[in-house]
Amino acid sequence: MTNADPKLKQAAAAIASRMRLVQMDFADDEDKVREDFLAQEIQAAVHNLTPAQRDAMLDELLLRFPTWEASGPQATDGAADRQGAGTDGIAESTAGTLDQREQNDWTFLVTRLAELKPTLSDQQKAEVETTLREAGVIPAHVAQQWSPDEEAAVRKRLAIDESQAISPQRAIQLLAMLAEFAFSLDQVVWLAFREVAPQSDIKRTTGLDRQMGRFVTGDGDIGREQVLQEWEKNRQMVAGLIAAIGQLPRQFAKDYASKFSPDQIEEWARMQKKNPLGSLESAAWRHYRTLAGSMDDEAIESEMKKLIAGFTENLIKGLR
Repeated sequence: MTNADPKLKQAAAAIASRMRLVQMDFADDEDKVREDFLAQEIQAAVHNLTPAQRDAMLDELLLRFPTWEASGPQATDGAADRQGAGTDGIAESTAGTLDQREQNDWTFLVTRLAELKPTLSDQQKAEVETTLREAGVIPAHVAQQWSPDEEAAVRKRLAIDESQAISPQRAIQLLAMLAEFAFSLDQVVWLAFREVAPQSDIKRTTGLDRQMGRFVTGDGDIGREQVLQEWEKNRQMVAGLIAAIGQLPRQFAKDYASKFSPDQIEEWARMQKKNPLGSLESAAWRHYRTLAGSMDDEAIESEMKKLIAGFTENLIKGLR
């Protein structure tokens, strides 16, 4: 091959030198022994090459060891005959052994099949897949691929560039982590709401994990909309509780001020004072002591829970 890569030519020359040394070292051995050692040299040289590079390498070796043709005198001496078989016919004598070894090398076969893929028709590709599946090389059940629209939605949500491949293995791992997070949050948020609003008519539906399991396995009774409705109910509950916590300090302070501010107490005392000769300050103080006496730890806790429950329920019912 006159247009071979210079590095390939240099490598072929080095291999040829080693092959000549092998031939001389094993000149007195049987042909099969000599061929095995020579095949090992060639196999080691082309093992990490692509099929195209392999062919180019073998072509270079053929230039250095042309196959024996019957033109010209043959050596009759036994040693000379073995020498001729190892030099003039070296590529031909080892090619069969090399091909046989490569046929048992799955990495070579897979690489070769991948190179042939662009030349195969859809029917041929299907036949290859069927043959490999029947042979047990690939699983009998292959998961359905996601649609381009679904993949585009995932890429947009997770900010994945088009040049980046989505790993199915990591996608399923991420699904497991998200499911664990969702189930844990589902339990915590509904327990918290039950604590602050035990009498509420907003109830948690059970079996979220089973419902999602039926959905991902293709159960026809569980559709995407049903799963979304369940998720929306949980989203509203989480949003309602978080928003209620944010509103609690302001609302509690507002209610407290409406009851305990000096102006409010004095106004109440003025309206309730029955004895015109009695002191307004004394009436206001009595009213304050009455209010403060009812505000113990349990009363304050109950008031806060009531505020959280009321705000959450109003928000959720308003969203529905």
